[in-house]
Amino acid sequence: MSKKTRTALLIFFIIVITIISGWLYLSATKGTHNANDTQTATPKTSGYIFSRPSNGPLTTTHKITVTYNGNQATAKTSLDSKNISQKIKTGQDVILLDKKNRIMPLGGKVINIEQTDTHLEILIDLPTQANTSYLSNEAEIITSKTIASQRYPLSALQQGDNGKQFVWVVEKSIDSEKHTIVKTLTTPRYIGRGHFIVSPPLNSNSFVILNPDNKLKGGKVNNITETKFEGPSQSPIQQAYQRYKLSQYQHQIKKLKDKGTDCRENGASRIAGIKETIENSPNTGSCSSNEQSANRSAEDIFNSILNRQPGGGATCGNTSCGQ
Repeated sequence: MSKKTRTALLIFFIIVITIISGWLYLSATKGTHNANDTQTATPKTSGYIFSRPSNGPLTTTHKITVTYNGNQATAKTSLDSKNISQKIKTGQDVILLDKKNRIMPLGGKVINIEQTDTHLEILIDLPTQANTSYLSNEAEIITSKTIASQRYPLSALQQGDNGKQFVWVVEKSIDSEKHTIVKTLTTPRYIGRGHFIVSPPLNSNSFVILNPDNKLKGGKVNNITETKFEGPSQSPIQQAYQRYKLSQYQHQIKKLKDKGTDCRENGASRIAGIKETIENSPNTGSCSSNEQSANRSAEDIFNSILNRQPGGGATCGNTSCGQ
């Protein structure tokens, strides 16, 4: 076997292995594409949609305004907020946003709290060498997380003129295209970022309209479609991190597919040039480059996005790595 043939086979196997790895990763992260869990995965339709609740975590946060100082940030929050001194604790994660309010794939950590008569002074540790010039001064402390809860999007929760909260429960009809909707009072026991947890009289089998408006009236309606609501499967920071990793794999797969197409179309004349590129520029197309990109630490990914380093913001292109 000639040297050129061995080189071509090596490149082919690299492409195949990377594509298979990417496919396995896509399968493993299915359903995790919404990094910002205030957004809900509901289909676009001209009418109303209804669904059972989705099962998963629910995150509650406390919004703060931060001031950056090197690799740390400080914030003050008033004690006027209900039980805020009991909710905020050291060790809690902090959601960091960029200037466009996109969630970053790594967060900060509350490392110290000082209480005065009027407010809490909070010290936050940031990811190593984060370029804070790209960060928003708005952040959120994750004050609590549930592991598995039956959730609806907040869009389903309505409030009447009397101040009482309610949802529209759908009683499905088997023999007719029209379903009956019933205005049902409910008081959510837990409300988080964009979602609320089911509480009586609702249960895991309750069908609720997800996009109600003030035109709805009780009774039979026909402009209504059943869907499957899927809320976030992880915390907001984890969602952002998974989305960034997914964009990296998609970029690598496309790059290797394009390279494979070029090899097939241009034949052996390209082999020598590709080999030279692999040997002389390991960061632009070699197997080691792809492995290096896939295995970078979480801190490296965070910094590459904020600092716009090659392989970070440049790789993401028009994708929303952390939104």
